Amino acid sequence: MKYIQLSIKALCFGSLMLQGGAAFADALSIEDSEGNDLSQEPFLPTPGAIFGQESTTYTLRNIGNNPITNVKGAITQDGSFGFNAFYSSPTGFQPGDTLGVGESVDYVIAYDLLAGLEAGATVSFTGGSANAELLETPLFSRSRLNGRDIGNTGATGSTEYVSLDQYTLTAGGSHLGLGPDSYHFATSAFHNAGDRQIEARVDSVTDAGLSRAGVMVRDTSFSNSDNAFVYIWMQPDKRVSMQYRDTNGTHLFLNSEVTGSAIAGDTINPKWVRLKRIGNTFTGLFSANGYDWEKFASIEVAMNNSAEYGLAANAGDFLLNSETTANFSELSIVDINSSDIGNPQNAGSTVFANDIYTLTASGSDVWHSSDQFQFRSQKLLSDGEVVTRVDSLVRRHFWSKSGVMFRASSDADAANVFVFMRPDKRVGMQVRPAAGAASLNITNAQNITGDSTNFKWVKLTRLGNTFSGYYSIDGSNWIFINSVDVEMPIHTDVGLALTSHNNGSLTTSEYSNFSVNKHSSILEACWEMDVFGTQTPDISGNRHHATVNNVTSDNGILGGAINFSGFNSYANIPKETFNVIGDEISIAMWAKGNPDQPRNDSVIYATNSLGNRVLNIHLPWSNSRVYWDCGVVGSSYDRIQKLASSNQFKNVWNHWVFTKNANTGSMAIYLNGNLWHSGSGKTRTIKDITDATISAGVNSPAEIRSYSGSLDSIQVYRVELTSAEITELYNSYTPE
Repeated sequence: MKYIQLSIKALCFGSLMLQGGAAFADALSIEDSEGNDLSQEPFLPTPGAIFGQESTTYTLRNIGNNPITNVKGAITQDGSFGFNAFYSSPTGFQPGDTLGVGESVDYVIAYDLLAGLEAGATVSFTGGSANAELLETPLFSRSRLNGRDIGNTGATGSTEYVSLDQYTLTAGGSHLGLGPDSYHFATSAFHNAGDRQIEARVDSVTDAGLSRAGVMVRDTSFSNSDNAFVYIWMQPDKRVSMQYRDTNGTHLFLNSEVTGSAIAGDTINPKWVRLKRIGNTFTGLFSANGYDWEKFASIEVAMNNSAEYGLAANAGDFLLNSETTANFSELSIVDINSSDIGNPQNAGSTVFANDIYTLTASGSDVWHSSDQFQFRSQKLLSDGEVVTRVDSLVRRHFWSKSGVMFRASSDADAANVFVFMRPDKRVGMQVRPAAGAASLNITNAQNITGDSTNFKWVKLTRLGNTFSGYYSIDGSNWIFINSVDVEMPIHTDVGLALTSHNNGSLTTSEYSNFSVNKHSSILEACWEMDVFGTQTPDISGNRHHATVNNVTSDNGILGGAINFSGFNSYANIPKETFNVIGDEISIAMWAKGNPDQPRNDSVIYATNSLGNRVLNIHLPWSNSRVYWDCGVVGSSYDRIQKLASSNQFKNVWNHWVFTKNANTGSMAIYLNGNLWHSGSGKTRTIKDITDATISAGVNSPAEIRSYSGSLDSIQVYRVELTSAEITELYNSYTPE
């Protein structure tokens, strides 16, 4: 798990791909990694250059005759968002610092990698009277969705681009299913053609009758066009449903599952909804947390490859007198591809039917410094996992291989991690650590593992640049194989891989229960405690950015840290950070108390809708005792505590981790990678958090006790970390 600290900055503060000319004032220039001044001629990235790639570095340089004060960076996009987005490493240069004559600083730009930015966003640097600007075009630039009304909607609908992957739709329309369609549809031609997957979180829908909102694939703009639609239905109970119109525009049905119901899921919203197209098979799924998905419907509709993917909303008012407002976030549209890698002698193929993928493949092997195989893949723009059951594998060689893979690119020599089965039903794990490097077996101390009596499930997870392999007999109880660190871009290819190991002879393998899901990892939030304007960004990819008040910057363990003054000095945590927290939690941080410690203050404090304490960490209280409060029933909360020595809480950096598992009743505190204190019988749950702060324990409305000290790299996990994981997390830090 070294990723948790070391590679997460590279993950979420990666260099942008820059394109176009640049115009500069006299004193500032921007250079690429080879020292070329990007202001002198139009700059085009080299083939394969991608945003977020750690090896791409740009340099800001003072080429004038005077020091430049208050140097900052920013990024704006049609005015839709703008913030102080300048970050530099490893020199310790901070936003607002002075750049001396002839001095330079390496930089990256902080922004939401998972959503990407549109072409034409402006990156600018300012300081004193100097400024520099350039245009930015990420490789995976997302075309903004444009809305239009379908059919007779009564009220005119609209699509508002809020920011990045967030949209607000207003829509009229009558009840869907009783005639021609009548709703508002937001789509983008950028995502047309072929197999795709679209998902989004439906944050809210105002009810105007039988209102609904969700994700849709639609053949044409005509009101009787064939389509598939997965949505939250506000009436009667906020459950999820799926409907479709078949060819010729003659019918509209609810779920086509033989035994499926018309609605699925609980009565709580928001929910994530997903619509996946493979050929003419459309599958509806939903999720309560965006990680764990449940399939609830699958239908067949013949559509053109040019069908549109987008967001849809409908008021459900038969009289066409009302409109609804639907808010969406975390929109994602990804391609699904099948191709041969490395030009094997016989062309492979992928067929999907009845929830089974059947791959055929030739190829010499996935091994050595170059590969030949069939790859069914999609982009995964975050941490996550790929999992499947290998149901069969035709032997063309003892080392025919079938399994799941993360791959840096479609190049034959690309870095990759591969967990596979052989024809004898045993499992292996291998890695190519860099492009063109030799492949290595990493199946623990042996070449292969598992018995030869069962076909098996295989799984690969990604946490930053740490990849972990597993196999299972039943898909529930997983056996760990190994972990390996490999630098890969965040937008990695992930999917099913098959090679015959006998080039010129085709093998066949079948797969069931295949899924690729983002961030099924355990990290829910990570604040590196670098301040950008009024925020310290959450770089986990979950967008839980914290808003700071009355803080100053400090030198941290890696880069910057935040120093809290001890009075009215804090950071507000979005309550959504804790939406998926229930029975387990871990909170990790680096802390260095000011010389006035110990005192009555808190480093983390959270309450529920009744105002009762759910989370609290005193590090320490004025009696030099460290308190860890977690979980509440009524007004009673679980607590463990221990006396600390002064060198554990002031004037020196220490790494603390606080864990809770309400199922087992365990609570623990770890100091610098080792168990420091623990307690049992602590079964109160961690739910309904509505207010949370870093550095502000509220004892009464008139008294806010802010932490006095510096904090760095605060992380929230949605599980109880193991002692081994905590030790590795601590050991992964390399102070600058």
